[in-house]
Parts: sequence; structure tokens; C-alpha cells
Amino acid sequence: MKIKVLLLASVTLVVFVLGVAVKQTGYKILGASPVPASQIAVTGQALLVGLLYYALTLAGIAAGVVYDALGAVDDGTPITFKYIRQALLSARSWRGLVASPLVFLTVYVGVRSSPITTPFVLLAFQNGFFWKAAMSRIMNPKP
Repeated sequence: MKIKVLLLASVTLVVFVLGVAVKQTGYKILGASPVPASQIAVTGQALLVGLLYYALTLAGIAAGVVYDALGAVDDGTPITFKYIRQALLSARSWRGLVASPLVFLTVYVGVRSSPITTPFVLLAFQNGFFWKAAMSRIMNPKP
């Protein structure tokens, strides 16, 4: 089980770092042909920026899972660390880890800006927190 969790966390971290590296190429991603693989370079900056956005997204996912778990409990019920830990280890939090990069990196790579901006810092956390709402709108668009 721990190997699967480590593998999933590692793969999503690599996705974040590669998203930052693709953005650094300067290619306009949306509506254009794919970036040639020879142009993508994973620099120290790409690694650090990808790690920052990954950590912010993880924090958002954790905050969203804890918020939902606390909302499901009666007001008089005492909350224990064990209950919070179980919520964080639930399938919902791992689904968030898979879904969040899809939404965040699409916006991040598609918008021309410097690597780290306040709106992207906030978006990374917010995307982790609200990943379920974002994915439900993508999967079930209203006509």
C-alpha cells in the first residue's frame, strides 16, 4: 500500500515539474501543436516552482478533505486526531491528488506570466481545496 501511495505522489510531483518546464519553453500551449520534447528542460527553477505548486495543491486538498470531514460530524461530537488522519487517508484525498493537476496545470501552462505569481499561488491552493467541484463541472457541463 505504501509503495502505491509513494508512486502516486511521485508521479503527480513529476507532472507538476514537467508542467512548469513546458511553460518555461515559451510555447503557446492552448490551440497549438505540442512542445517538442527536445525543448523541455527540467531546470532547478522548474523543480522548485513545480514543488511549490505541488505543496500548495496538497495543502489545499488536505484542507478540503478535513473541512468536508468536519462538516459531516454533529456539532457536539468531539474530534480526534485519529478521525482527521482517517479522513486524510481516505480515497477522496487521493482522488484529489489525481484530479487537481489536470485543472491547475491546464490554466498555469495556458497563461503567459512569470513562473510564480500571487494568483497562481492562490489558484494552486484553491484548486486543491475545490478539486471535486471543478471536476464535476468539467465532467457534467450544463448545456
